[in-house]
Amino acid sequence: MLAALFLATTLIVGPEQPLTPDAAEQHSVAFAGKLAVWNEGGGVQSAIRGRFLPKGEPFTIAAFSNFDRSASSVATIDRGYVVAWFESQPFAGLRIIFQTTDEHGVLKVRREVAGVAWNEFPNPYDKSAAPPAGPAIASNGKTIALATGGASGVLLRLFDTSFEPISSSRTLTAPGDDLALVRIIATPPPLRPTVEDLHVVWNGDHYTVAWRFAITSGTVNYAIVDSRGVIGNAILIPGSNWLALATTAHGSKVVAAGTAYGAPKYDLCLEVVTLGAPTRDRVRCVPGRRASDALSDIKPALADGLLLISEWSGRTYDVLAAPIAPHPVFTCVSCTELSEQRPAATSFDGHTYVAYERIGRAPGNAMRLFLREVTVDRR
Repeated sequence: MLAALFLATTLIVGPEQPLTPDAAEQHSVAFAGKLAVWNEGGGVQSAIRGRFLPKGEPFTIAAFSNFDRSASSVATIDRGYVVAWFESQPFAGLRIIFQTTDEHGVLKVRREVAGVAWNEFPNPYDKSAAPPAGPAIASNGKTIALATGGASGVLLRLFDTSFEPISSSRTLTAPGDDLALVRIIATPPPLRPTVEDLHVVWNGDHYTVAWRFAITSGTVNYAIVDSRGVIGNAILIPGSNWLALATTAHGSKVVAAGTAYGAPKYDLCLEVVTLGAPTRDRVRCVPGRRASDALSDIKPALADGLLLISEWSGRTYDVLAAPIAPHPVFTCVSCTELSEQRPAATSFDGHTYVAYERIGRAPGNAMRLFLREVTVDRR
């Protein structure tokens, strides 16, 4: 079902450059247009940092002392960007934070999301509880969609760019309730598996929220949300018992990728599907897996028409990329004797960049973020 959307092409990979010269621990990079956002440091002192590509200098978005915080999500809004993350402090519960920045890295509005129920997410200091999913955000420039996953299932909040909640024709709680503007998209099945791999994207017409309920592997669902916050029914991707999930908007379509494992051959395979299409395309497999193996060889990411994977090469992980197509040809983005993982990509002004994490083998080696420009060769 991908043939009508994408043409087969190959990739040309440019030289590597560090995303930031800092030597601190770096991880969890996310992109929105020219802005790269990542987490830096760890333990007592940490920060969320940003940099505008291609030649901007790193700047601090938020600094933390004795705080726990999640990976951040970023989206483009009118005249700037918005970054979202979870943060928690002992005895203070879990909070969702928005921070805006203009196109020059000048920090503007910081806002805590109102109306978060005390029991919406598990206690962040309860090590037996699964961590909350998200926060995942997307924007059409005028509104901001925030998706989270927790004890109540998958929740969506819709805001304007002043972070005021947007009313909807669909109200799921009683008038006056603090959660009256929270849209409950899905409630976990009776076994209450964890909400994982939560994504929200804007395709030029509507928001799509996609998520995976998982124990060891789980089904993938999605729901369409219009610009007013009206939510459609949750839709199951048929046969999608995936171990991982990634999504992206491409034109008017939304594409999902995931890894599948099972009978009859028990290969670990990467599958791609256009949401709403009846079939999935199986594009890459790792044969001969055993039940005792770690089923994480192919970890997909999708961005700006690219299918990105972090694939186990026998001793380390390599980062590969291919244009989304029925029979993609993967090109090595970074394949060294060290492990490269968790790729992400962005495109702007005719350029596409792929970032990834790398960590050395020696004890104490910090995880660092690197970047390469990738050019699509359509000859």
